[in-house]
Amino acid sequence: MEVIKSNKGGSKLCYQGYMYTKHTTRKTVQWWKCVKRSSTACKGSITTSLQNENPTPGQPHNHDPSDISIKYTKSRYAMKEQAALTRDKPSQIFAQVVSTCEDDVQAMMPREENCKRTMRYQRPAPPVPQSFADVTLPAEFTITTNNQQFLLYDNGQNAENRMLVFCSPDSLRRLAEAHTLLWMVLSL
Repeated sequence: MEVIKSNKGGSKLCYQGYMYTKHTTRKTVQWWKCVKRSSTACKGSITTSLQNENPTPGQPHNHDPSDISIKYTKSRYAMKEQAALTRDKPSQIFAQVVSTCEDDVQAMMPREENCKRTMRYQRPAPPVPQSFADVTLPAEFTITTNNQQFLLYDNGQNAENRMLVFCSPDSLRRLAEAHTLLWMVLSL
């Protein structure tokens, strides 16, 4: 018996090839219902203690158990969790998790693009800085995708009037050749 997180932040109980979502909690008992209650009208249920111990089957299921769907759910959760906790690229996470899956689980996986989009949604958005002094630039935002320098000038976080100049080498060359210049100043 194992408890994993659901998409909505709740809990899923995996037991004997079936998955359950928490339905009700009383003083000493939790009731769980089959995750397929909507799709197949399954009335399967189970009760456990508050510590998720001593499972007692309730109503029978109208479908066979599936260890493969449990492994699939765990794999998808592992991708989301790794995306939320690390700065690894979604394509790397996808390749790493899928390479450890059985063939049957791999066959259930959605297209790679769909998985990568889901992983990007898991990443927490950085807080909006209140001033230029609060702006911190990770190294990956100071270079282009071609590994060329993009942050041309930064007078530092402690400067009274912070100045950031972003420009690729090609854009800088074009700027030097231009006859007219337009400046844009942003202030927070």
